[in-house]
Amino acid sequence: MLSRSLLKRRELMLSMGAAGFLAVPLFRESFVEAQAASFPTRFVVLFIGGGCYFPDAPDGTDNSGYGTWKFNGMLSPLAGLQSESIQILGCDNIAGSTMAGRSGEPHGAAMRGLLTGDSSVSSAGEARWAPTDTIDQQIAAKIGGSVRFESLQFGISSSGAQIDQIRLNIKGASALPAVDQPATMFSRLFSDFMPGTQPTMTATIPGATTTPPAAPVDTSARGRSILDVLKNEVTAMKAVAGVNEQQKLDQHLESLRGLEKQLGPGGGTGGGGGGVVSPPQVVGVGCAAPTVGNETDIPTVAAHQLDLLYQSLVCDLTRVASCQTLCSAQSAMGFPYVQGIMDDHHGLEHGFSPEIDKVQVFFTQYFANFLNRLKATPEGSGSMLDNTLVLVCSEFSNASGHVHESVPLTTFGRAGGKVTPGRVVQYPGGTAHNNALRSILEPFGITGNIGDSDLNGNVISLA
Repeated sequence: MLSRSLLKRRELMLSMGAAGFLAVPLFRESFVEAQAASFPTRFVVLFIGGGCYFPDAPDGTDNSGYGTWKFNGMLSPLAGLQSESIQILGCDNIAGSTMAGRSGEPHGAAMRGLLTGDSSVSSAGEARWAPTDTIDQQIAAKIGGSVRFESLQFGISSSGAQIDQIRLNIKGASALPAVDQPATMFSRLFSDFMPGTQPTMTATIPGATTTPPAAPVDTSARGRSILDVLKNEVTAMKAVAGVNEQQKLDQHLESLRGLEKQLGPGGGTGGGGGGVVSPPQVVGVGCAAPTVGNETDIPTVAAHQLDLLYQSLVCDLTRVASCQTLCSAQSAMGFPYVQGIMDDHHGLEHGFSPEIDKVQVFFTQYFANFLNRLKATPEGSGSMLDNTLVLVCSEFSNASGHVHESVPLTTFGRAGGKVTPGRVVQYPGGTAHNNALRSILEPFGITGNIGDSDLNGNVISLA
C-alpha cells in the first residue's frame, strides 16, 4: 500500500494531467520503488549518413573492412564509453544491396534496408518503402503505447533532394519524416501547454488508471515560457517534494528554461525563433553541387536536438526515438565550422577524402555528449543508460564505393539488464545483417524473422 506521501504525489501528478511531464523525473523513482516495479526500458537510434573514411590500402591501424569505424577513428568521441558498447561485426546489408540492384539507386536502397532487412517489391514492381517496419517502430509498437509519443524522429540536416535517400524510419509501408527544426520539435513535445490547446495523455504513473483533464491555461499567457504558464503546478510539486527532490526539480526546470530561451522568443511555444541563423553562403565542391543559400547553424541545431532528445526521455514523453544526422548522399552544404571544410559530404565520400572523418567526428561528439548525459542521470541503482539500448549506425561502411558490406552497427547501454556490453560480437563474414537486427529486437521481447525470410539465420545474443 502506498504511503500518505506517495498518495499525495500520485494525486498531484494525476491532477496535473498533461503537465505531469514536469514531475516525472522528480517522483518516478519513488513510485517505482514503492510498487516494486521496474524502470522503463528505452531504445534510441543515432544515425550518421555516409559511413567513414577508407584508406586506399590497409595501414598499421588495420582500417580494412570497417574503415575507421573504430574507437580510435570516427568513433573516437565515444571511446570513453567503449565498456558500455557492443561492436557487431561481420554483417552485410544484403537486402540493401539487392534493392540497389533492382532500383539502380544505392543510397535509397541502403536507407531502406538498414533497419528493415527488407528488399521485397510490390506485385506492381518497385516499392519505395519496405513493407517491414524498421526495428525502432517494431520496438515502439511493443513498449511505446503508454506514453505521450509512441516514437519521435529527430533530424540534423536530414533533408535532401531525393526522398528515398532521406528517410530512415518506416512504419506500415510509409516513411516517417524526421524533424530538423529544434523549435518545431520543442513545440511538438510541449504543445499541450500552449494557450488554447488540450492535453492528450498524462505522463506515465505506475498504478494510474485514469487521465483527468488538466485545468485550462490562461490565454493571457500566450508567448510566455511554459514554466511561467505552469507556475501553479511547479509550486504544488515543491509543496510535496523533499529538500533533495526540490533541488532536483530546480535543476530539471532550469535545464528546460535554458533550452526554451535558446530556441528564441517563446521557445517555440507561441513566439518566434527556432535556433536557426543565416551565416555566409557556403559553396560546396564535389560530385553533386550543393544547393545551399542560407544554411542553418548546424552546431546549434545539433546541440539543441540532442538536448531535446534527452528531455523527451527523461520526462518520459517517449521511450523510442531516433536522431538522423545528415541523409545518404548529403550534398546540400559544406562544413565551414569543421576546420573550414567547404566540400559537401557526398563529395567527400566519393573523393576518398580523410576529411570525411573530421565531419563525422564532429557529429559523433554530440552523440557522445548525449550518451554521457544518460550515463550521468541516476535511475535506481544505475543510470538511464543502463535502462536504454542505443544503436549508433550508418548506411554504408564505405560510401565512396556504395559498399553495403560490413555495415556499421554499434550498441551502447544495457536495455534494463538484458544486454551485456563491453565486448565484440563477431558474425561469420558475409552474414546478412538481418540477424544483427534480430539480436537488437530480442531484449524487447520481439522474436522471429525480420525482412527477407531467406536472410535470417542464427542470431548471436546480446545478453
